[in-house]
Amino acid sequence: HETPLGVSVRTADFWLLWAALFVMWGTGAVISANSAQVYRAANGGAFDSQTNAVYVAVGGLGSAAGRIVAGLLERFCPGRSVTLFLPLPCLIAALALACFVVLPAGAIAVGFFLQPMAYGMSWAFAILSMRMMYRVDLGMHYGALFTSGMLAIVGFNRVLFGPWYDRQAREQGTFPDCSGAVCYRVPFLALIAL
Repeated sequence: HETPLGVSVRTADFWLLWAALFVMWGTGAVISANSAQVYRAANGGAFDSQTNAVYVAVGGLGSAAGRIVAGLLERFCPGRSVTLFLPLPCLIAALALACFVVLPAGAIAVGFFLQPMAYGMSWAFAILSMRMMYRVDLGMHYGALFTSGMLAIVGFNRVLFGPWYDRQAREQGTFPDCSGAVCYRVPFLALIAL
C-alpha cells in the first residue's frame, strides 16, 4: 500500500494484521513472562532455578532459530509474498502450547523451544510483512501495529493466564504456587483456539 497510516487504519488488511499480531505476540509473551510458573506447575510444584535457567536459555535459542528460519524463507522463496508465511508461527505456537498441555514434565523443553521459535518467527515475519505492505510511513505503521503486542501482553496475562493460575493455586491451597497442567491448561487451550 502506498498510503499513510491515517488511510491504512481504515482498511481490513491493517486490522487483520493487527489481530494476527495480537494473538501471536500475546501468546509468546504469556510463555516468556510466566516460564517459571509454567515450569513449576508442569513439574508438580517442584522448582529448581538451574532447570528454569536452562528453559530460559532454550527459549532464547528458539527465538533466534525462529528469526533465522523467517529470514531463510524470505531469502530462498523468491517470488512469494512473505505474508504467506504468517500462519506458520501460529501453527508452531499451537503445537508448542499443546506440548505443554499433554507432554510430561520431562518433555516440556520441546514447548519451551517451539513457543519462542514461533514468537521470534512472528516478529521477523511481521517486520518483513510491514515492509512489503506499507511503503509510506513504515515507522508509523510499525508503531501502530506494535500496540497489538502491548495490549495482548496485558490482556492475556491479566485476563486469561494470571487469574486462572491464581484460582487454581488457591483451590490447591498452595497460592502463589500451583501444581499440575490444570494450572495453565484452560488458558493454553484458549490461546490455541485463537
